Formats: sequence, structure tokens, C-alpha cells
Amino acid sequence: MNIVKTACEALKDDNDLKGNFYEFETITEDEKKIVDKFMFTKTSSDNKFLEYSKANEDWPSGRAIYSNHNQSFVITVNEAHAHVCIHYS
Repeated sequence: MNIVKTACEALKDDNDLKGNFYEFETITEDEKKIVDKFMFTKTSSDNKFLEYSKANEDWPSGRAIYSNHNQSFVITVNEAHAHVCIHYS
């Protein structure tokens, strides 16, 4: 997580990519409202697939999201990888 956080900190020098890094272990309710459109910030007890596959076993450890201020550039992070999304409008 530290490597990804460091990489995201470097993006703050670019006006188009400047944004915020949210770690799910420390995210506030207000921040959840911002990132909910990109990623689930809680597991669903109704989703038996996630339960049986143990995909949510360590939730929210190792999960984070970075979004620029206009939400056109997003990086989602989990324990195994980072996913970069660029939204064109």
C-alpha cells in the first residue's frame, strides 16, 4: 500500500490529476459518499459468492482509492493490484 500511496502523492503536483487518496480502513462517512460511485466501501452479507470465495475476508485491509478532484481519473487498489480508470467526458 505504501508504494501506491507514494505514487499517488506524486500526482498531486499535476493540476489535472491533483486529488485525494482514501484508505478504506480510515475512511470517514463523508468520504464514503465520494468514493461509493467507484467502488463498494463495505461488503454485502447478501452476496454469498463473496462469502464463499472469501473475497471479503480481510475487508477493508489493503483497499484504497485515489480520485482527482473532478473524478475523471481514478485508481482503485486492493491487496493484489491497482486498477487505473480514466473517465472521458
